[in-house]
Amino acid sequence: RVAVLACAALLALPACPREDVAAPATADAGPRVASLSPLATQLLIELEATDRIVAVDPASAESAGLGGRPRIPADDEAALLQLRAVEPSWVVLPEQRAELAARLAAEN
Repeated sequence: RVAVLACAALLALPACPREDVAAPATADAGPRVASLSPLATQLLIELEATDRIVAVDPASAESAGLGGRPRIPADDEAALLQLRAVEPSWVVLPEQRAELAARLAAEN
C-alpha cells in the first residue's frame, strides 16, 4: 500500500530540477514531504525529488542526498512534535504507523 500511495502522491509532484546537493524544500518550492517509509523515500530519490523531502524515518536518513534532514522517531508522541516543527504538506507513512496517521488526520 505504501508503494501505491507513494506513487500516486508522486504523480502530483511537478518536475524537479536535478542538483548534486539538494536542499530541503522551501515554502514556495512545492510540496514538502515527510517520508516515514524507506520504500517511499527510495521512490522519491529515484524520481529525483529529494528537494521535496523535509524529514525522514531513521532508516532513510543515511540515503544519498538526504544529509541534514530531521529524523522522525518511532515514538508517536515525539514524531508528532517533530512533524509539527517541519510543517510538511504531505506525510507518507507505512501501515505500521496507522495510529500516527489517525492522529495527524485528526489534527487537520
